[in-house]
Amino acid sequence: MQPKPTLPAELRIPRWLVGVLLAAMAAGVLLGVAGTAGAPALRPALKPALKMVRAIFFAAAFAYLTISIVDFWEHWRLEREAGGGFFTWRAMRFGETVNHALTSAAVVGFLVLARPPPPVPELRDWVALALPAAFLLLGWRDELVYHRRRCVHREDIMHTVAHLAAGLMMCSFALSKMVGWSTGP
Repeated sequence: MQPKPTLPAELRIPRWLVGVLLAAMAAGVLLGVAGTAGAPALRPALKPALKMVRAIFFAAAFAYLTISIVDFWEHWRLEREAGGGFFTWRAMRFGETVNHALTSAAVVGFLVLARPPPPVPELRDWVALALPAAFLLLGWRDELVYHRRRCVHREDIMHTVAHLAAGLMMCSFALSKMVGWSTGP
C-alpha cells in the first residue's frame, strides 16, 4: 500500500480557516432555525421545512462571506507582494476589481430585490430573477479571465468554494422567498 501523498504547505487550507468557517456556518444554522419571525403565515407542516431552508441559507451566506473575506485578503496579499501596495494593479487587474464589485452588487441586489411574486411581475422581480445568472456569468469570467492566468492553487480553491457557497445561498434564499409558503389562495 502506497503512503497517502501530502499537500505542500502552501496548498493546505489553514486550520484556523476551517475553524472560522465551521463556526460561521454553525451560527448560520442557529440563526436560521431560531425562528421564522416576520415570515408569512405558514401551514404547520411547512414550518420545519422553512426553518431548514433558512438554516441552509444562513449557513451558506455566512460561509460565502467568510471565504470571500479570505479571498479578498489573499488578493491584497498577492498585490502587495507583486507591486508593493494594495492597489498597484500588478497582480490584480483593474477589470478584476470591477468584476468583483459587480459580482458583489449582483449578490446584494438579489438579496434585496427577491420577494414573493406579485400577481403580475414588476421590473424589480425580473431583475431579481436575472441576477443569479449575472452572478454566474461574472463568476465564470472571474475564474476564466483572471484567476486561471495567475492563481496559486490555494487561492483558486478558496475562490471556487466561495462561488459554490453563494450558489447554494441563492437557491435556498429563492426557495424561502419565491415558493408558496403562505396559506393564502
